[in-house]
Amino acid sequence: MAPYNGQAELVVPFHQHHDVYPGIDVNGALKNAARGKIILITGASQGIGAETARTFARAGALGLILAARRVPQLEQIKKEILDEARSDSDGHFDPNMRIKVYKTDVASLSDVQGTVERAFEVFGRLDIVINNAAYMSSWVPIADHDPETWWNTYEVNIRGSFNVAHCTLPKLVETKGHLVLLSSLGAQMRNVGNSAYASGKHAINRIVEFINLEYAEKGVQCFAFHPGCILTELASQSTEIVSMVENGYVIEDTLALPANALVRLTSGTEDWLSGRYIAANWDLDDVNQMKDRILSEELLVNKLAVP
Repeated sequence: MAPYNGQAELVVPFHQHHDVYPGIDVNGALKNAARGKIILITGASQGIGAETARTFARAGALGLILAARRVPQLEQIKKEILDEARSDSDGHFDPNMRIKVYKTDVASLSDVQGTVERAFEVFGRLDIVINNAAYMSSWVPIADHDPETWWNTYEVNIRGSFNVAHCTLPKLVETKGHLVLLSSLGAQMRNVGNSAYASGKHAINRIVEFINLEYAEKGVQCFAFHPGCILTELASQSTEIVSMVENGYVIEDTLALPANALVRLTSGTEDWLSGRYIAANWDLDDVNQMKDRILSEELLVNKLAVP
């Protein structure tokens, strides 16, 4: 196992959370926050993507487009959401909600194009797009790393993010919508053997900055979003991440934390953060209190430290 050698948490002036807190609760402060919205989520067959789909449905979404490579799992998530909606007695779910599932490999431009086109034919618009699909290779030093495996990390994480942005931005311009590309705390860290995943997530932060530069004036809001530390199927395959959790370097977060945070982040209250990196763990009310400083000092973006 490659050794852990670095800080596993960012020191920030915000309260940190590892589960849903009142400011992001779709059963409380954010009830109906997604009412009438059409949301596309990639990597929706499990983990964070699946829980995000459930949570947007609970927040009143009108339409969900669930995209991933494994269709049977997508169909199961769809069934679970619709079953929950039928038993809803509190008015969380939109009674007219529709869900479509599409087999999609985000690394394939034709797959993403096809999914977006079919979704648009059904729903007529896109309001929110969340690119959750990701891949992580084993942590191996560069000279020892299998080149194809290393590059596949970029194919999924970087090319996939580009493909989703490329195909959905024209639709989001029409609705002045929101685009979220999943980043990671790893984007801010350097660990032996994690060059592919960490450098790719760092690149995603910069891609988000470019999207903001090019599309903010057209009304699109874009964020690089760290979902927290969750031992999903993907993360659990990394002995290094499991070790960090087991040894207390990081605290494991609930799936509900990023899912609820994404509802708020795309609700319009944090549009001023467009083009920036934001973590699910950060208390968004605290972040808002620092708005003037973050904007004036151009914080939460990639920078080069110089003497």
